[in-house]
Amino acid sequence: MFGPEKTEDLIRHIRLAYEQDAVLRVDYQSSPSSRAGLEYTVTNVYDGFVYEINGVKVTAIQVDHGEVKPAFGYRIDYAGRSVVISGDTTYSENLIENSQGVDVLIHEVMAPALQVLLRNIYKDEATVNSIIATHTLPADAGKVFTQSKTRMGVYTHLINNPAQLPELIEETRKTWSGSLEVAEDLMVIEIGRDINIRRP
Repeated sequence: MFGPEKTEDLIRHIRLAYEQDAVLRVDYQSSPSSRAGLEYTVTNVYDGFVYEINGVKVTAIQVDHGEVKPAFGYRIDYAGRSVVISGDTTYSENLIENSQGVDVLIHEVMAPALQVLLRNIYKDEATVNSIIATHTLPADAGKVFTQSKTRMGVYTHLINNPAQLPELIEETRKTWSGSLEVAEDLMVIEIGRDINIRRP
């Protein structure tokens, strides 16, 4: 298991939550499973942490998600191709620095549709603004795409409300003129000389 500090606390509590179920299945129901699946080790991740296996290199990038500290995005490099996944973040210079020239930058966005949803859930504008402040507005995400010189920007962390996508795109186009996609569940991004999108 890899994660920021306190990951071990999270995993330990999850394991405790399922401990009785595991005991029942393994010790009393003769499940073919064993308790070995409950064993774990945790490696703490920090800014610049690198994990490599079979030619795949994953680098942790510390980002800014307000009071959630630390927060990380990740860069994946393999066979001369690269992808960055921002994770939850505001505009981040560190993310830009570590995303230079990537093929695809998958970036979270506080899309207009999500802002509307938040205002419907929380009637207190201060609460809504505090949530929005920990994420990236479309024009700022566009700046990240532009400054990182990515081949393609891809949005995630949003509600795909077709009626509100034009506003998202319009705001982004103020700062990014390159290739832009809005992610959806089960979408596949194939990266080679060309970048191809397959939608479900």
